[in-house]
Amino acid sequence: MNALNSLQKIYSTQKNITTIKPKVKKSTKDLFETNIFLTESKSRLYEGGMRTQGKFKENRPGKPLITIITVVYNGDKYLEKTIQSVLMQSYDNIEYIIVDGGSTDGTLDIIKRYSDAVDYCVSENDNGIYHAMNTALTLAVGKYIGILNADDWYELNAVQLSVNHLKNNDALYSYGNIRFIKEGATFEKKPIEKKLLREKVLQEMAIPHISLFIGKEVYKSLGLFDTSFRIAGDHEFLVRMVHNEIKGIYTGEIIGNAYDGGISQHGLGANLESLRIALKYGKNRYSAYWSFVKFVFKKFLAKLLGPKISYYLMKLVGSRHV
Repeated sequence: MNALNSLQKIYSTQKNITTIKPKVKKSTKDLFETNIFLTESKSRLYEGGMRTQGKFKENRPGKPLITIITVVYNGDKYLEKTIQSVLMQSYDNIEYIIVDGGSTDGTLDIIKRYSDAVDYCVSENDNGIYHAMNTALTLAVGKYIGILNADDWYELNAVQLSVNHLKNNDALYSYGNIRFIKEGATFEKKPIEKKLLREKVLQEMAIPHISLFIGKEVYKSLGLFDTSFRIAGDHEFLVRMVHNEIKGIYTGEIIGNAYDGGISQHGLGANLESLRIALKYGKNRYSAYWSFVKFVFKKFLAKLLGPKISYYLMKLVGSRHV
């Protein structure tokens, strides 16, 4: 094997490097193709990373390659913390892909600063967060894929814990808990119990998205994110997995941390999309609309009663927004 010697051995992403460009396996059953690079674009603002320097990653015996994806637009406030949480992982066979939507703040400067430790990074206009995620998914070589938002960060052993559970339980996806930071307070958010998952997933994002590590073969067989959803595409994909009975394993550990304030955290838009999902996957119309009305009413009351009571009310109603 023509491998470089782990570069500087500073970051998790700078280890287990090879100069051999990976051969992408293709199957007629796959719903999309994997590419090592994006096709050229005159509107592209930037393209960089180790792949552009002829440095690649591969799955290794007993040590699967894990792809981490971050999509970002004008996210310079927290992006560096997000990137560092990936680069400092205890697991050392990680590829990192960053897709920027053409930011106009300091985001691109941060990305360039870490380009020698990121496998592939690109900045160009896109058609929304799930379009950008889909772009990144088509670039992923890893056996399992995690998606980390640009204002969230992993625990330092998040990948190793997840890989252990995936390998030991022959599962196609793993998930865990997250710390959620809201109004200066910190709450631990756990997923819905497994026995209730199929029922509850039609009402809410029943598993914290940043805690998920999903097998690439799952995306290949079920397809990419549905870009007709602007806010709840992750929710719709989770419903797809659950309804196709993809085997998952709960780690029981805190995998990541998230600030309140993402696009799916507020507003009726996310709830209207969740209502669409419930109806799409066969939930009783009366029950679906009643759940939506209850949520709106409780959220209205919560605004009158303050943020902390708001949190517990949202938790009581089972919202995807806590």
